[in-house]
Amino acid sequence: MGEQDAATVVADTTSRDVVALDDGKTAAWIVALPLALLAVPLIALLAKPVGTLLDPQVKTTELLPWALRYFRPKPGEQGLYLLSLAVPVVLSVAVLAATGRIVTAPPRVARVLPLLAKMALGLVLVACVVAQYHLHYEWTQGPPSYRFFAPATLIAGALVAAAIVAATRSSAVRRQIAVPARDSRALRIGALMLAASITAVWMLHAIQTDSSVAWASGAVVAHLPYTSDETFAVINGLSPFVDSSPLYATLWPYVAAPPLVAFGKTLLVFTITMSTITALALLAAFGILRRATGSSVSALLLYLPFLATSLFIFAGHPANSLTPANSLADFPLRYAGPLLLAWLTARELDQPRQRALWPLFTAAGLVLLNNVGVGLPALGATLVAVAASGPWTRRSSLALARGAASGLLLAIAAVTLVTLAHAGELPRFGQLSEFSRLYLAGYGATPLHSVLGLHLAIYLTYVAAIATAAVRVRGRAAGRVLTGMLLWNGIFGLGALSYFVAESGPLWLLASFSTWALTVMLLTVLVVRRLASRAAPWPDLADLAVLLGAGVMVCSLAQFPTPWSQIERLTADHRGTQPVAAEVEPFVPDPKARSFVASLADGRRFYLKRGAPVALLFENSHRVADAYGVVNVSPYANTYEIIARASLRRVVDTLRRAGGNTVVTPLIQEPASDVNATLISLGFGILTAKGIVKVTAGVNATTTTVRGQTLVKWVDRRNLHPRALRNGRGTLVARMPLRAG
Repeated sequence: MGEQDAATVVADTTSRDVVALDDGKTAAWIVALPLALLAVPLIALLAKPVGTLLDPQVKTTELLPWALRYFRPKPGEQGLYLLSLAVPVVLSVAVLAATGRIVTAPPRVARVLPLLAKMALGLVLVACVVAQYHLHYEWTQGPPSYRFFAPATLIAGALVAAAIVAATRSSAVRRQIAVPARDSRALRIGALMLAASITAVWMLHAIQTDSSVAWASGAVVAHLPYTSDETFAVINGLSPFVDSSPLYATLWPYVAAPPLVAFGKTLLVFTITMSTITALALLAAFGILRRATGSSVSALLLYLPFLATSLFIFAGHPANSLTPANSLADFPLRYAGPLLLAWLTARELDQPRQRALWPLFTAAGLVLLNNVGVGLPALGATLVAVAASGPWTRRSSLALARGAASGLLLAIAAVTLVTLAHAGELPRFGQLSEFSRLYLAGYGATPLHSVLGLHLAIYLTYVAAIATAAVRVRGRAAGRVLTGMLLWNGIFGLGALSYFVAESGPLWLLASFSTWALTVMLLTVLVVRRLASRAAPWPDLADLAVLLGAGVMVCSLAQFPTPWSQIERLTADHRGTQPVAAEVEPFVPDPKARSFVASLADGRRFYLKRGAPVALLFENSHRVADAYGVVNVSPYANTYEIIARASLRRVVDTLRRAGGNTVVTPLIQEPASDVNATLISLGFGILTAKGIVKVTAGVNATTTTVRGQTLVKWVDRRNLHPRALRNGRGTLVARMPLRAG
């Protein structure tokens, strides 16, 4: 990008002319092509050995038989990803190493290598787009392939990019960009209110009631029991890091539980709470863009494409769709924390360095403890962004180290105090790696059939952001927030891509769209500013790639869900039509189902006792337990979360320590057969028309139905007189055998 403008030609009377590469941008482009040519074969050669070396080494004997079908280690892909993380590091070091030195190159090299590097980049991006349309994903449900950004969208995005270029050639526009309007308080408030209003309307699609969800996308319904039960487990008396093992988030449930207790334990209150957290996190990106650009109007123009891309529709239509906002595992449980942390980092970079750093790193520590998969790259991104903002002195380095260490210790102390208050026990932080270890080892993994695809384009965006930030650091460019946020998003984006590498499906790629979109918007700021400068040349291939990405994201605004369509979705009378996803049944304690699910056996009698311990291993189990007045002591919300043999033993041990003897599982479900076999080996019998019997061939279990799930009841035959009933048995509901409804 304008290499010759910044290069210094040095004439030597005794040798040929050389070019002094005092422009970091030129040096970066010259290094990029040789680095790529070296890295590609080297990474291909070392990928599998490195992946095998760093494999968590989960033994197949640790897993239940049903989980073995989904255990597909792919050390080659893991190693490929890990080694690819070194590319932006080497590129950045090469740029920074030129600081204070005279690095020279022949003029032809200084001209040709950057041009070849940009042409190679353009060809790779074109190949990524073409490959994306033919890339097949393997997953358990849905089509084998998925197209992001159809050709028509790319054409429209190219037209938007062309319009941006044309606008920057206008002298009037140049003047407006060069001297942005004064960002008054009223303008900031107005832009923020407009951004908040549009965000609130867009987030309406993520709100559900216990009735409307029956007609929602099947994927939305499938995710809700997993995500909502993490909050209902806290309401039911369980605590993460002690007796609950959340799959997605350990701390957000503490935030989501109070509104449910205060306003009603309904799906409406839960989804409003989740949507509010998501909306605040998305609006944090507006704050980042405002600080990076210095203009609320510019921030708003950049925020809207970011918002549209972050909430990109994966399936359905704007009125009833699946997006990262109603797949709650993404927003807010995983990505809300990192976005809020990025905003706090931007605020820190926008202030004098005399401020204490411990509050920022306390927040980073909480994000880490909430979900280590995204929390670790978020912490690293914050640390690097603050460190790179300078000045680099021994005193500033010590201050950063003290701030980071004290903040992390405070985060650990805060979580410890909350856990003590809620559970009366100290937290066991080893839980953070329970699920991540299994997923990294290959559980739930799907092969990635091609290196080329949209995922590679996203990776290159993050590499470009880090390299650009390194160039700006080397050149001491003005705008600490813009530089720091380029670094932050690049580092976090690369780290969070591990989610897609582990489970290479389109939904997991969609989860990274918010970080990718914010990175593209930040790069767009630099491209537009450069093109608007008086001496700027026409855009090169790298500029056009950034503007095309921004243009495509602008096209996502067409997915805006109208408020009236959302109100109709939530209030429509669906009589006469069949629900597509679930039964319309509110969570009320059906007397027949409650007697079956929640009662404890005491000899030949069954009793209902409020607060009695049971282990429910079916969807919405913690919510059902709360509605039925018992405590679901299972650390895992359903059988799909019981992957390892030790997990099921933990369920039974927890139940026995709590003084209970009842386990309820689904009758027909893939994991159920393996779970049942283990329960039999641990001394459990099943409830039948003849009472509690040892399971043998031909035994027919008595069943009941809760929200469309057929359930069976297991009783610990070694503990037919449970300790929980010794101090008051509660209400007698049946003598053996217990009849189901």
